Amino acid sequence: MSRREFLKTSFKLGSTASTVTLGLSGCEPSPPLPSRASGGFIGPNFESGHRIKSATSPTERVVSRQARVVIIGGGIAGLGAAWSLKKQGIDDFVVLELEKEAGGNSRAHQINNLACPMGAHYLPVPINTRGSNEDPSDGLEPVRALLAELELMEFRSGRWQVSAQGERHLCHSPQERLFFRGAWHEGLLPLADVGESSLQAYRRFSDLIQGFQERGGFQLPMGTAADAAITSTRLSERLDLDRVNFKTWLGQQGLDDPHLHWYLDYCCRDDYGSGMASVSAWAGVHYFASRHGFQAPGESAKEDLTATSGVFTWPEGNGWLSKKIAATLGERLQTERLAMHIKPKAKGLTVRALNSDHVEQWDCQHCILALPLFISQRLLAGSLDNQHTVSALQALGRQSEHSSWMVANAYLDRDLRDRGGAAPAWDNVIYGGQGLGYVNAQHQSLAQTNGPTVLTYYHALGEGREARKQLLEQPWQFWHTNVVKEFMSAHPDFPEHLKHLDIARFGHAMAVPKPGWHSEPLRNARAHLLNSRAPLSFAHSDLAGYSVFEEAFTLGVRAGQRAGRATQTES
Repeated sequence: MSRREFLKTSFKLGSTASTVTLGLSGCEPSPPLPSRASGGFIGPNFESGHRIKSATSPTERVVSRQARVVIIGGGIAGLGAAWSLKKQGIDDFVVLELEKEAGGNSRAHQINNLACPMGAHYLPVPINTRGSNEDPSDGLEPVRALLAELELMEFRSGRWQVSAQGERHLCHSPQERLFFRGAWHEGLLPLADVGESSLQAYRRFSDLIQGFQERGGFQLPMGTAADAAITSTRLSERLDLDRVNFKTWLGQQGLDDPHLHWYLDYCCRDDYGSGMASVSAWAGVHYFASRHGFQAPGESAKEDLTATSGVFTWPEGNGWLSKKIAATLGERLQTERLAMHIKPKAKGLTVRALNSDHVEQWDCQHCILALPLFISQRLLAGSLDNQHTVSALQALGRQSEHSSWMVANAYLDRDLRDRGGAAPAWDNVIYGGQGLGYVNAQHQSLAQTNGPTVLTYYHALGEGREARKQLLEQPWQFWHTNVVKEFMSAHPDFPEHLKHLDIARFGHAMAVPKPGWHSEPLRNARAHLLNSRAPLSFAHSDLAGYSVFEEAFTLGVRAGQRAGRATQTES
């Protein structure tokens, strides 16, 4: 039995911790497990995904298929493209998805009938408080249109608002708390006895963000914004921020307070998958200036210039959204299909995809690649007459690195005891922890019980080959031990009540926006892909450098609109 086969057998769902007795060759021996929880690996199918590298098929059987539009990838971008085609009255399309269900990083999970997220777990309400929320030029109209269709928002009294039904899906209070200096505190910014120097640093950073917001240029979604529309002053400011990492820029501003640095590094790891020494200063500023804002203590009266007001969330996280969209597609959503390559033909393209024991050859007028750009590059390599597209993908691929993530869903037989302080919240973060804390998947439940619950824990490993190697090669036992240790610092009774732990691993979870992302060559490469004249459209959050719902869905919608126009003309 090979090592891979052994791991696959030993760590399947339901195997107990005592079953797992061997680590991988070369790994340090793990200490005795502090709990006897069952569990296993769930999530992306690495074996199938990595088969694309070989570009060969294990079967010669080929079945011919046809569709007006073929969408490769059923993540949020691919679902957005499909949603857009349906809106245009186009039904002759197919979505080819590698996994057993669509959703990408926004899929749902269940343990003992309790829903929980496998990845992304919230969506900020897309309301622009500066009064432009009815202006379609702000780029958020596709997201609002979807939320209106799902009866979460409505246009009333001259502005977009959360509907009565949507209010039930807003995150309940309390929303956030931080375990800091032995107790829980409201909010995620360290405040307890941090000293005047830290408070001054908070105020200084708040003023800087306020200035960026007032000058503009930090908007969501940014992946569809034309660089030509940015004023020379704003572009110059963007390029200055893009030349250095966030940590270096903070030092240039005289901001070296350790508590502020911890918080900002946490925010970068949370949204970008890597810390402030990796992401560009532009990305670090954009996190706050576009979506989250930053208010120092005592500044609640400051004008709110952020583009959101509250967040939608569900027990299953954004899997609620992806399932709603996927449910409308019916047989047009074809899962467990591995796209292998794309070839040009007289009119349109041919897409070859592996489906179990045979190959499907899809002839189409237009193809939407809703995939990470490095995968799109492999599918297209040597297949297009226009090499500018492949060159653009190669340029972006050389600059891009993806962070690796581990997401653990912990099933507990009852609520955990606290060490005092703020009450249990939806988002719970441990100061100085390796991970990013946990969300309570049952926080949205109105039931006041002390029964079973699921806590979803997030850990960003950062970018690079070594992070992916650790993620893929370390056994379930290793991650189980690390999760338990992390929880025990704030909840000593965690091992006692942990009964099951499912681990999802994402080797290429999101692109890290490192310095140089907004350089002229890369801006030109992205512009080429977004405006390609080939029978191809590209739709993935990689094009924005920011893996959030607004970016992926809007890019998908735009690609769907382009495909609809192109094939209508050809018809």
